[in-house]
Amino acid sequence: MRRDFIITLVVVLAVIFGLSWYYPVVLWSLIIVGPLSLLGLHVFFQVKHSVLRNFPVIGHIRYFFELIRPEINQYFVESNTDGVPFSREQRSIVYQRAKRTMDTLPFGTQKDVYEVGYEWVNHSNLWLRRIAIVSTLHFIRQQDFDDTLALSEALLNDKEDLLHKYCCLLRKDYH
Repeated sequence: MRRDFIITLVVVLAVIFGLSWYYPVVLWSLIIVGPLSLLGLHVFFQVKHSVLRNFPVIGHIRYFFELIRPEINQYFVESNTDGVPFSREQRSIVYQRAKRTMDTLPFGTQKDVYEVGYEWVNHSNLWLRRIAIVSTLHFIRQQDFDDTLALSEALLNDKEDLLHKYCCLLRKDYH
């Protein structure tokens, strides 16, 4: 398939330049063929995205829709925390870990930490915040990680190192 692309590219460019000797107007077709050829060569030589390498047209369509995904979600579909069986937030964490990139949100969480069940996370007492995160150990042992992840994301920007340590230990049990 890759060899077919190079052969087709050479033949099309040869036909265009061959016909341009007799019909100079044919050179205007390079406005469309030129950028597509450069895009094809870029995809041909890149090694970072296997989807683009194997399915260049569908891959570009996919990445275009991934680029405008926030706008589509915001107006038409659902939030990042909705979705069954896995939310977009959970899937993006898996994709980021597979690429070995940073998988944490730098400014906390998108979940509502002021709803019922999160009262202790925002408490001024360090020990109540500590109890809030340690109490989720019971849920981790039952393979229910939602509360632990939400609380640890809420405590991510806490000033106490002790809470960061507990969050890291509990998230380690999650993996």
